[in-house]
Amino acid sequence: MKLYFTLEVMLMKFSPALLRKIILFSILTFLPLPLFCLNDVFPSSNPADPETFFSSSLFLPSENTSHRHSRVLGIPFGQKLVVGELTGPGIINHLWITAKSPIPQVYSLLVLRIFWDGEKEPSVEAPLGDFFGVGFGQERLLRSLMLEMYPAGGEHHAALNCYWKMPFRKSAVIEIENKSLRSVSLFFIQVDYEKCPALPDDLLYFHARYRRENPVTLHKPYTILEAKGRGNYVGTIMNYHLLGPGAWVEGGQDFYIDGEESPSLPGTGAEDYFGHAWGFRSEINALLHGTSFGPENNRMTAYRFHVPDPVRFKKSLRATMKCHGWDVQDRQDDYSSVALWYQTEPHDPFPKMPPVDYDLLEVPDIFRKNPLDMIREKLKALPFKSENLALKVKDYRESGHFELGNEGNKAFDNDMGTKWCEIDHPNAHWLALDLGDTFQIEGFVIVNPSAMGDTPGFDLLGFSIEKGESLDGPWENIITYKVPSEDRESSDSRTSVLSLPLTKPLQARYIRLFITDSCALDSICRIHEFQVWEKK
Repeated sequence: MKLYFTLEVMLMKFSPALLRKIILFSILTFLPLPLFCLNDVFPSSNPADPETFFSSSLFLPSENTSHRHSRVLGIPFGQKLVVGELTGPGIINHLWITAKSPIPQVYSLLVLRIFWDGEKEPSVEAPLGDFFGVGFGQERLLRSLMLEMYPAGGEHHAALNCYWKMPFRKSAVIEIENKSLRSVSLFFIQVDYEKCPALPDDLLYFHARYRRENPVTLHKPYTILEAKGRGNYVGTIMNYHLLGPGAWVEGGQDFYIDGEESPSLPGTGAEDYFGHAWGFRSEINALLHGTSFGPENNRMTAYRFHVPDPVRFKKSLRATMKCHGWDVQDRQDDYSSVALWYQTEPHDPFPKMPPVDYDLLEVPDIFRKNPLDMIREKLKALPFKSENLALKVKDYRESGHFELGNEGNKAFDNDMGTKWCEIDHPNAHWLALDLGDTFQIEGFVIVNPSAMGDTPGFDLLGFSIEKGESLDGPWENIITYKVPSEDRESSDSRTSVLSLPLTKPLQARYIRLFITDSCALDSICRIHEFQVWEKK
């Protein structure tokens, strides 16, 4: 209503009464809710000021300019990578992400971090799926006002959309950490943002923090957030993992503002806070509240967005959720959450993220094993027992490489986590090695991407190994390897670690791997290790 009367006052000077009503009805009907609500959230300036409202209007000119950052990359397991760097002043309006991984629950094994204006501690830190509204590594259809998830199926993981506006003055750095034990072979990100001439002096920055308490302390409420500073609380994503029988939804959600002892916003029950009543029964998506997963197998994720009703604080905020059931009284269940809010900087540093809980996520046993350990076991079983001559390489040539960090020498650095990745010559990828001297060779080993947890669709399908008179050739064929055409689409036809013994040892100094059929999914060559074994 405040917005309605503000607009009406502005239009009084220009329009007759009936026309004013028609214009107001059209504006409030066709403008999306975030347009007039979120101006009231991230700036702490007066939202009733017409200039504040119209500065981001869809139907008036603006000095802001539109931009998009997009990137596609792979993320090795155990590594952190910066996937986006933006310069300000600006506002992120839309964040879209998807990924490819063999692990069904990978979205709870990837951690999203965002750093504003060069800060050393992140303002956003949460498992990717939980941040986008669905916990436990699950992929469910979620259609809400601020967050969306659209499952794709199999190794092609869900599309994720975020519409929280995220302003920044100088810079925004987006980081992903892969805490799984498999590489994410393809990670896609698009960030739609606009650059602004300036932002308000009293700007509030977007924050998101993940917490978990397992189990919740008996007779004490679970803490969703404790924040210091001035700001607006705008959302809760809550994961419930029930550890015992009985009722559990009577625990209320309370907000304690600016250090108060009794909550200004007391709750009457968990389901009441999330817009339900008399319990949770099924997955229901509404614009501002709902259940995105469950109840299922004693687990559930619920969400509530305070877009039209932000919880405002000037000094501090404490948000809690009781763990209680009407029949069993106080409980001790496993709670985790993502709190969403805007506040002034600096913020208090976040505690260290809890370790990965494979049991909670129900990750299959095969994905709980480190592929490096599995590769070592496979290499021990190989017939070659002497020395890998590739570690003695003095010089090499390559047909090319995809980007910095994917050069040809990554295929013989004795590090299974690195790889040679070649995209420039789809019909003829090659890697030539100078072993430094002539040696007697008894065989070769190639470590394919699937050995490191990537999809078998990236494994080699066809190649030859050759010996030469120099790095420039000429070359003589030694071995030819090719997966039959009828088996190209079957992962069973490929081996993650290829052992290629020679029927008779040969003398050579210069060896070339010449790839004629890179893989089933694209024309890119990916080799983690190419080994040349000496005969003694």
